[in-house]
Amino acid sequence: MKAFIKTDRHKTGDEEAPLERVLQFERLLTSLSSKFINLPSERVEEEIKNGLKKVVAFLNADRSTFFELDQDSKIIRTICSYEVDGVEPFDTKVINAALPWYTEKIIRGEMLVLNRLPDVLPEKATIEKEYCRRTGLRSNLTIPIITADGGTCAIAFGCFHTARKWPEALLPRLRLVGEVFARAMIHKRTQEKLYRALYEIKRLQERLEKDCTYLQEEVLSEHNYENIIGNSNAIKYVLLRVDQVAPTEATVLVMGETGTGKELIARAIHHASPRCRRPLVKVNCAALPPDIIESELFGHEKGAFSGAWERRVGRFEYADGATLFLDEIGELPLDLQPKLLRVIEDGEFERVGSSRTRTCDVRILAATSRDLEAEVKACRFRKDLWYRLNVFPITVPPLRERREDIPLLVRHFVEAHARKMGKNIRVIPTSKMELLTAYAWPGNIRELQNVIEHSVIISQETTLQLADTILTVQKTDSSPSRPQNFDEMQRRFIEDALDRASWKIEGPSGAACMLDLKPSTLRYRMKKLGIRRRKTT
Repeated sequence: MKAFIKTDRHKTGDEEAPLERVLQFERLLTSLSSKFINLPSERVEEEIKNGLKKVVAFLNADRSTFFELDQDSKIIRTICSYEVDGVEPFDTKVINAALPWYTEKIIRGEMLVLNRLPDVLPEKATIEKEYCRRTGLRSNLTIPIITADGGTCAIAFGCFHTARKWPEALLPRLRLVGEVFARAMIHKRTQEKLYRALYEIKRLQERLEKDCTYLQEEVLSEHNYENIIGNSNAIKYVLLRVDQVAPTEATVLVMGETGTGKELIARAIHHASPRCRRPLVKVNCAALPPDIIESELFGHEKGAFSGAWERRVGRFEYADGATLFLDEIGELPLDLQPKLLRVIEDGEFERVGSSRTRTCDVRILAATSRDLEAEVKACRFRKDLWYRLNVFPITVPPLRERREDIPLLVRHFVEAHARKMGKNIRVIPTSKMELLTAYAWPGNIRELQNVIEHSVIISQETTLQLADTILTVQKTDSSPSRPQNFDEMQRRFIEDALDRASWKIEGPSGAACMLDLKPSTLRYRMKKLGIRRRKTT
């Protein structure tokens, strides 16, 4: 075998190499290969560079580079390089831009064995000749390697202090060195790809666990309504506002009296938004004690306070990439409002007991039954937070301002509760519907639903029977002819029916038939309400 190992950097020749030096190179190759067995991916490039250094020292060369070819852009990209002191590093920016002949050869996968530079270069390689004169490059060996995944890598060696010959017997051994490095890089990238996939799986699993945990909590709380019911102009305007704001990322403040369905409007906004694939995360600011709500919103670290036995993820982290619904925002403690303002404006917060700043991408929907503007004037709510929340206000009208929707709501709730209880209620008497429509409903839809549920419970046949529950009625009209409570409304309807029936209770033309009541039920209510036949003169 021709000599390829020299003890003097400035001597070259073709004399036979001692067998011992050949064995030393074989041992070096074996050592290099063993370094990459079970090597963590983050240390692969470091070991490749150490390997290049050892081969350079063994060959008495001046520089060695392991690089790859980007198949799409046809650009050479350095993976690792080693050079002795005083030698210019292998600069891929220079190589790609200034050495077109050399780059073209690498792209074609051709081996370059250049013993005496620049003399062996062809005439068209004028730029390469100038590069050799400028840097002092005297000899170059570049061996392309086709990797197992179909890519192209190469290992290159350069001599700057003296020209040298690269014997044929040297080439396959150096190719093996390059193949060892190529396999190590493929293994590294496979590991990294696997780690990324595992990380993504873990991230999605954590998100799924968060969503499942939250949804399990949501299942425990009963939602009042399944759909937005109504054809009134008032509710149509609200739905128009929902359609306008839902596709945006704007913060929405839903206002209205208690029981009007503010949460239902918030859910409608979320379900029509780009974030609808994630759950709507809800926090009721009025239901949590002041010392708990900060942890509920932002989470806490283990040991942050008494009873914090483990780390807890807050609602803002749950809602990252989704929508957070802050119900009864007017009940939020004043000292916590600046932290909420910060996370709304900058998406930054800290868990309780932690100094690490976390970020989240959350859309805020807030709801309140309070007059926040009055709360600001009373210094119970921050003005800057009020302005930040009031980007797109939606006011949900009370039920008394949309009375034409009451029959629709009554039928909806009757069907829903009857189905749940296994009953078959098909008839809602006109007199009862008029009674329900005339009532002021200070508790709005929530109160209406409760009354209907009670009525369904006591209804034994196919006709809805109204509950005898005494309801407190808000005065909606100053006229003395307007009934002031539910009993008075019942008394009026019963007395009117009795007058029309000439105070006859039973029979086809009796008051019981008009009111769709059993005669015994009518007599019971007359007794309960103190209804007696008026004396005539």
